[in-house]
Amino acid sequence: MSPQHWFFRVVTIITHPVFVILWIALTLLFTPYYYNELLSLTFTLILLIPVLVLVVLTVIVSFLAVQLKWVEDILHPNARHFLLTIYLLLLFVVYLNYHQTNLPAYYTDFVQLALIYTLGSWIVLFKWNHSFHVYGWISVFFIFLYYQLFYKVSLIYPLIVASVLTGLVASLRLWQEEHIPVEIMRSLILATIVFIVTFFLKHFSFWL
Repeated sequence: MSPQHWFFRVVTIITHPVFVILWIALTLLFTPYYYNELLSLTFTLILLIPVLVLVVLTVIVSFLAVQLKWVEDILHPNARHFLLTIYLLLLFVVYLNYHQTNLPAYYTDFVQLALIYTLGSWIVLFKWNHSFHVYGWISVFFIFLYYQLFYKVSLIYPLIVASVLTGLVASLRLWQEEHIPVEIMRSLILATIVFIVTFFLKHFSFWL
């Protein structure tokens, strides 16, 4: 494999959607916001622990899946449903952990949103293939937009970064010939639909 291909493979791994909930949590917890000003650094780090455990366990299970030949390659299309299933189960445990707390919705909504977005991707993948990477980053954009709208928190720069990364990741996946344009469009359309659904769920107070 050429150095160029190795570089793009590393970029693909770094931008893998398994890690996006960590980027979301870090952004929301350290963004200047009056709720965050009431939390000590220690408590903020404690809030991050379930998310860190989720990411670490997903990576470990994915590594074991490759070693045990459950999947051919963790970046292979056939591994997407396996990854999503593991991620969805672990994310549901994190959701239960957060849901049982008395924290403000600001600190629990992003977990519930991540669960809904992941579930949407998991369901659609039974019928249509789509880019897991692109879907993950456009979901980050929509989750930040959700917070911008409902919590009036300033997330302009994270929104710009998420939109740029969505475009870069989409271009990379096309260049690597991992996806065709229609699969990229499915990811964008699916994330948009989920955003509209979650917007109205929040607007009409239908959250659990």
